[in-house]
Amino acid sequence: MKQAPFEQFIKGLLDQTAAADALRDLSKRNIPIENSSLLSSVESMLLEQSIAAQFDPEGYSTSEARVKIQDKLQALQSILDKNLVVPDHSDYITVKLCIKYVSDGYSLTKEVLEFLNLIYKKYAH
Repeated sequence: MKQAPFEQFIKGLLDQTAAADALRDLSKRNIPIENSSLLSSVESMLLEQSIAAQFDPEGYSTSEARVKIQDKLQALQSILDKNLVVPDHSDYITVKLCIKYVSDGYSLTKEVLEFLNLIYKKYAH
């Protein structure tokens, strides 16, 4: 089965051990610079920049549109909470990252939406 571009991007990051660890940590929380080494902080910022490039920095035109997307993402996360035993699964990390970036003012690109739809279809019964 052909992977969506965003799925390829996430899976590529997860194939790299250091990037995978940073990605998992980033999906759980932001790393404050004072609580980590300078090197891991720099790696985290570079990783965050490469992920941010996968989203639209223009954001949504209204706060209502952003809230509607956030609600849908939260609903998808709830579905994954019920279906995934391992919270480090790439689908779960992807949804957490989408929630984070939409909360930070980004909007979802077509590629990200396509991948989220695939995740939804895989787990919604």
